[in-house]
Amino acid sequence: MTETAFSRVYGSGSLEVSAQVLRDFGLEPSTSELMLRLGLPSRLSGDVPIVQFEVPHVVEIDGTGLLAIAREPWGEDLLLCLSASGEVLAAGDGGRQIVNGRLSSFLGFLEAYEAFQAQAKVEDSGPVVYSQAEMQARLEAFKRGEIPKRSAKPRFDRSEAIKAMVSEWRSLDAAALTEGSWWSIVLEQIQDGLI
Repeated sequence: MTETAFSRVYGSGSLEVSAQVLRDFGLEPSTSELMLRLGLPSRLSGDVPIVQFEVPHVVEIDGTGLLAIAREPWGEDLLLCLSASGEVLAAGDGGRQIVNGRLSSFLGFLEAYEAFQAQAKVEDSGPVVYSQAEMQARLEAFKRGEIPKRSAKPRFDRSEAIKAMVSEWRSLDAAALTEGSWWSIVLEQIQDGLI
């Protein structure tokens, strides 16, 4: 994966990752190389980011050492971690589950999610509010032909955009979308318009 593959995710910069921490943890080589080359995203750009990255540190959960790399913003104890084999895991609230098979897939999912959110935000900018005097002036200008008619632009089709995002997710890591998985819950929240 190249740096440009994750341009949205790394748009706000990156957190530096310590080679010593990765070595001491025993993280598998390809994930270590990716983290040392790119760092971790410093901040996702969305209004409500689904994860908040942090400087990697070792934590012990249920007797297993994991490398914490992020947390879910709605729960202090809901961590996103890497196993020594490079799997991304959600850990906390007394459980653990695989989020993605590898860090590059996780970053790819986030990249597609951020692209979807950016597209949805542009298309859903909300109503414009004018005072009565402003609206009267605009109406008069329109009648005089000073304000051209807006060209019909394609409207944002949320359902189609979600399908496209899910298709991209499946191409990256289909197993991450199994029922009850971390990403399937995120997808459900997206479909319900909660995020």
